[in-house]
Amino acid sequence: MKPERTVLVTGCSDGSLGSALALAFHAAGWRVFASARNVSKMAVMKENGIEQVELDIQSSESISRAVETIQAQTGGSLDALINNAGLGYSMPLMYTDMGALRQLFELNACSNVTIPRAFLPLLLASKQKKTLIANNTSGMGMLGCGMPFQGGYSASKAEAASLTESLRMELAPLVFKSSISLQVE
Repeated sequence: MKPERTVLVTGCSDGSLGSALALAFHAAGWRVFASARNVSKMAVMKENGIEQVELDIQSSESISRAVETIQAQTGGSLDALINNAGLGYSMPLMYTDMGALRQLFELNACSNVTIPRAFLPLLLASKQKKTLIANNTSGMGMLGCGMPFQGGYSASKAEAASLTESLRMELAPLVFKSSISLQVE
């Protein structure tokens, strides 16, 4: 019998891309850990029997608790990480609140390092031949893709794409087949 594959999907609030991804993995037979800052916003996950984990990607304490929870429930391994949580922001650059801009970079870019780093020991313990980290980036993050009122968002996604490419190359010598960017518009 083929061993059950496990995946953590971040950003799974109802109606989100993360929710759709979690449902798709679940339908394909994976054991899914769906996460969001607020578990009560994942009613669809609960209705479908998908395990829910509270995870605020901006809180090191929350990240540590999520790692411990998944480690305990899986025996210490994870086969895939779909790093989807993020934030949109639309504002003319000249009126952009710098605190909001910093939060945008923290959520959309820095989490592409902090979340894989936190779950790396579990991913390395996977018994699967291929282990996956997928970070959600955007076509808006391509260099030269400046859009009015989307400068902060585009810049955060450009940083996310660059960090993801570096992560892919750095993890290649380990057991990872690939680390990819999900570009969804």
